[in-house]
Amino acid sequence: MKDTRLLKIFQNVKDTLCKYDYYIHISQKIIHLSNTEDKILHLMGLQYAGRPKQYTGDFGAYAVKKGRITMQSLEKLVQKYYKTEEKQRRILEVIHLKLDNLLFLPEMFESYSKLYLYDLGKREDSDFDSDYLMVHEMRDRPFIWES
Repeated sequence: MKDTRLLKIFQNVKDTLCKYDYYIHISQKIIHLSNTEDKILHLMGLQYAGRPKQYTGDFGAYAVKKGRITMQSLEKLVQKYYKTEEKQRRILEVIHLKLDNLLFLPEMFESYSKLYLYDLGKREDSDFDSDYLMVHEMRDRPFIWES
């Protein structure tokens, strides 16, 4: 039987993000979020699987929909393109963390989350590569959304 877990995550995120346009109100302006399938792959962490940008854009969406990339094949791809075991472990950890957090997207968009303007120039020690940072406080841990 074919592994369809990655496809199910993709479809659930698509149902949440692509069904509506979202408007985030901040003090100076309103941010309009219009999402497509292409953005979902980045949220899933697939830009780290395989060669750079191999599973992004239309090809990435096609690969997920047709089952050419699955949860099982993710590990093989990471092992093929990242040489050290430590790097492989960290990349797989990032991908799985992103996939796990995507389950909370519907809850995040239905609640009041805090949006922060994230100034990279003032925070050189940070790992975030983002203009805005959305923090959704959940019962057991914060969910952080980068845009």
